Amino acid sequence: GGSCKSYTIEQRMNKDLQAVVDKIKREERSDIKLGDWSKFGFAAKRKKEFEEACARQWGDVVRMDSSASYEEFAEVAEKMSAICIIKGVTDGWPAKDWSFDGLVETWGNIKWKVGKDDDGRTLRLTMADYMQYVRTQQDDSPLYIFDHQLGDKTSKPQLLRSYNVPKYFPDDLMSFIDDRPPYRWFLVGPKRSGTCMHTDPLSTSAWNTLLLGRKKWAFLPPHIPRRVAKGQTVMKSSDDDEAVNFFVDLLPRMRAQGIEAVEVVQEEGETIFVPSGWWHVVMNITDTVAVTQNYCGRHNFDAVWRTSRVERPCMSKRWLERMAKEAPAYAHRARMLNETDNFDMNTLLKKNDERRKRKQERHKLRAMRQAKMKWEAANATPWDADAWNAAYTPSDSDSDTDSTVSTSTSSTDSDSSSYTSTSSE
Repeated sequence: GGSCKSYTIEQRMNKDLQAVVDKIKREERSDIKLGDWSKFGFAAKRKKEFEEACARQWGDVVRMDSSASYEEFAEVAEKMSAICIIKGVTDGWPAKDWSFDGLVETWGNIKWKVGKDDDGRTLRLTMADYMQYVRTQQDDSPLYIFDHQLGDKTSKPQLLRSYNVPKYFPDDLMSFIDDRPPYRWFLVGPKRSGTCMHTDPLSTSAWNTLLLGRKKWAFLPPHIPRRVAKGQTVMKSSDDDEAVNFFVDLLPRMRAQGIEAVEVVQEEGETIFVPSGWWHVVMNITDTVAVTQNYCGRHNFDAVWRTSRVERPCMSKRWLERMAKEAPAYAHRARMLNETDNFDMNTLLKKNDERRKRKQERHKLRAMRQAKMKWEAANATPWDADAWNAAYTPSDSDSDTDSTVSTSTSSTDSDSSSYTSTSSE
């Protein structure tokens, strides 16, 4: 199960690993001191409050087992935008037999994403080092493996052979996009780790299958305003917005104001369906392992298209072109939605292109100023601006034709405008 008590690793991290973990913590949360990772005491003095928050369940969700057909699932859950928990989809998966020791044995030397720094750079730990951290950590909201690259070229194919997309999620309409955003993740999280309240990117729906351990979920419907859903109306200056803080401190205050979230516990072996647009926050009750995937399908296509064409206009243009060749019915549907909504993609693309060019120009001017300062500090001869201009090459991010600029004015979760920073839990 989700317990780590059988680990054959040292009780305490050695000094070298402690230094590596501390460095990652500082970069992951530059806004707090190292000692503040445990300041709320959810692993110690407030452990009982954490356990009480884990135990609470409220509201109804659809439940079924894997004997149900896709059509049955679609009628009662997908079409109705209803949260659903399905038992038994892991039968026959190699991943069903995973253990924490087994992960170390198989992928111990492979580095996995455990966060990112202020500049968006990925922070990684090997599975062996990470599991040693998990065994000893007392953090309120610990580091969490949330890896869309599925490790590296060795582990990725092994991982993908270990599980199947459940039969209830047969569609993957974004597969027509060559440079599609990240859409599937491998998750290893210690107790108290989790993902903050958010909605999934581009109005996609998601499924999450729990292979080891137990998770606590809370949901709020799509119409709830962002500030309310994220607990900002009840938050004090001393609060944090991590998942554990949300469940222990913020959610009770929201309930006192009459805001009732659906609260459910996901047990080992269960798959949870998250409908498009629903707010959700997830916390690991025990140490856990899970796989998750976001998708665009027949029943959420309209919502995904309407969001994507605004937030990712260049990508959506390429998507429409591919669908016209390989899924003409959906291309027709996208054009019909544009016509119905009086939405002009070309106008938005033009605005996006103009903004991108302005951003490129700003980057170029900044690069020129830096180059000039370096030159003048090291050389007596005059700075040659013409020569620098002739040799200048924009960076990859500058030349990107999409998502270099946010064209969204929506009030959705800030993570949701960029796939790379979004959890799909």
